[in-house]
Amino acid sequence: MLDALLRTCRLNSLIIESLSEPAVFINKQGAIHFVNQSWINFPIHSGEKLDAYLGIRYLNLYDGDDDLKQGIARVMSAGLPSYKHEFAVQINEDKQYFLMKATPIEDHGTGILGVFMIYFNITNQKKLEQMLRKKEEQYRLIEEHSQDMIKITDIHGKIEYVSPSHQHHTGHCNDEFDIFHYLHEDDVIKLKETYREMIQTKDSYVLEIRNKIRNGQWVWYEAACSPILSDEGEVHQILIVSRDITVRKQTMQELEFMAYHDYLTGLYNRRKIKLILDETLEEAVRQNEDFALLIMDIDQFKTINDTYGHDVGDMVLKEFSNRLLNCKREGDFVGRLSGDEFTVIMKNIHGKQEITAFIHLFLQSLGDPFPVPDLNDGIIVNSSIGYSIYSEHGTNMMKLFKHADIALYKAKKKSKKGRGKSALLNRQI
Repeated sequence: MLDALLRTCRLNSLIIESLSEPAVFINKQGAIHFVNQSWINFPIHSGEKLDAYLGIRYLNLYDGDDDLKQGIARVMSAGLPSYKHEFAVQINEDKQYFLMKATPIEDHGTGILGVFMIYFNITNQKKLEQMLRKKEEQYRLIEEHSQDMIKITDIHGKIEYVSPSHQHHTGHCNDEFDIFHYLHEDDVIKLKETYREMIQTKDSYVLEIRNKIRNGQWVWYEAACSPILSDEGEVHQILIVSRDITVRKQTMQELEFMAYHDYLTGLYNRRKIKLILDETLEEAVRQNEDFALLIMDIDQFKTINDTYGHDVGDMVLKEFSNRLLNCKREGDFVGRLSGDEFTVIMKNIHGKQEITAFIHLFLQSLGDPFPVPDLNDGIIVNSSIGYSIYSEHGTNMMKLFKHADIALYKAKKKSKKGRGKSALLNRQI
């Protein structure tokens, strides 16, 4: 009956011989009925002859392996539809791993006739699993000792994992809230937009965000955001690795301030004013708006320096700057061009009356003496002012500066005729 079955089903000798994997068939009594050439070439059987195995009990080859014996017995008794068993074989200095799969051979009339077993070499798979476990352990150690903070969220920002470093950096672990809970309100919008873009593009992004830590302070972080894809290739999680960049941010802000601000007065310097003027010109063209460029200086400033010294001169420059700032409209820009020469950019004006109103207000503010140590009554300071209007006096920076300079020169000449040296009142020391 068994021989007839093997001749009529796909488990005939030709099929078994064609398999590259070792294969063996045992009858219901557990005796080996057939093995293929791959079984003979199997590392643990190498050099044996085919007839050395026929008729012997299969389980005698694995004496002591109780799990295997029980598994085969359950397959034979129809207790299992199939059975898988992993085992390792030491071959010289190398360990090989195999997966044996046992399947019952049945005849619908008489029941189970035997068991067909095939061996799959899973050494590479096992070594890969071991390597992955080793890497997971390495990553775990790196994660536990890393100063970077690691988060994994779903696509809506709900936190699914936070690394231990969060507790150290922020004072809270964040796992009870979504990713946006402690963010600055401006950065919530930024990060949500980044999430939307990541889901669409599947690209990674780096952004700078502010996070409120436990003591209430806002701390700057650089957040590297990467999408985690599902088996179907869709974004189903977001990995965020962030680090504290507060010191770097402060340093950059200090450097930027130094690059674009006057060291004495704190006003914008000439470099920054030119950048602002470029942007204002572009905006004026785009919005069809007018703006004014004012240039002013301190009358007889050299006399102040010569009379009271450069320390007092610096005090005058600072106070002059403060009064300019106090008089400017919201949205206007004030800068120091050089020495005692200052500038104001008045955006989106609607006629000369706005300019003259500012000039009147500023000159009025100069009516109060400038406080100076050891001078009881302080110093009275006057200023000459010239201005140009876009687009009446020019449509580029050079023409606007030139017209304002000429207007300043005329105002200064007129001031000298009218006041002489009355701009400076000597006070008793």
